[in-house]
Amino acid sequence: MLNEVDEGQSDGSSDRDESARQPARNAHDIEASYSDTVASDAGIGENSLIEPDLGHEETSLLESGNGAAVADHDPYAYPSHPHQDDLACVPELPCGQYQKIGKLYVFSYRTNAKGNEIPHRVVGPCWPMLLVTNCLIIGITLLAIFSYIRVLHWFVPVLGVVVLTIVVWALFKTSCSNPGIIPRCDKPENSSWRWSEQSQSYYPPGATYCTESQVIVTGYDHFCPWTGTTIAGGNMRYFTCFVSTLGVLCMYVIFVVVIGSAAVASKL
Repeated sequence: MLNEVDEGQSDGSSDRDESARQPARNAHDIEASYSDTVASDAGIGENSLIEPDLGHEETSLLESGNGAAVADHDPYAYPSHPHQDDLACVPELPCGQYQKIGKLYVFSYRTNAKGNEIPHRVVGPCWPMLLVTNCLIIGITLLAIFSYIRVLHWFVPVLGVVVLTIVVWALFKTSCSNPGIIPRCDKPENSSWRWSEQSQSYYPPGATYCTESQVIVTGYDHFCPWTGTTIAGGNMRYFTCFVSTLGVLCMYVIFVVVIGSAAVASKL
């Protein structure tokens, strides 16, 4: 009798253990089945290795509150900020083969002394104003010359054309030159470098982020709407020449108008 009781208790204990293990086996089977289904849907075999997708990480920008690096292979791939674009009303340049760096249009590159490719022919984001400024300068000057050309000495119109040519040349050199774009840098060279949240890059002392062009330039002075581009270290000498010769041209036009008007009045 005692043996039968012991065997009954043993059988009951075995049944309880088996019933306790059954949910665990069922859960394990469900998990294994789900894993097989996911692997099958993804096209991954049983012995395949699942490699992490690093594509997004390589092209994304890492925020650098604590000095993180910019994981981007193109040093001139500046992030765009449409919500901070003051020149959003300006249409895109409709012609030519170009690359956009920030808001600037790059048409050609050149190799510097270190063998690096840097932007060479660059047009500013406010490119229509270049055409407007050019038309105003040429139109006003030629109007003054041809209005009084009959009463002027031949040397006066020739001088005006020479000065006008220099002004137009300086204007186009200012507007179509690299203003001093600095490639984005993921690691500071020394402790004096600072982090720019807008460009997601480190920049050295003397460089500034231009909100209109949305790039970092060295020797930043201002953004000139009349030339349509940023005035910085790369085109400052051309801008100085443009402003100086434009002042001379303005005095020339005033001289032509005053002398020509006096000459015409004396003949009446």
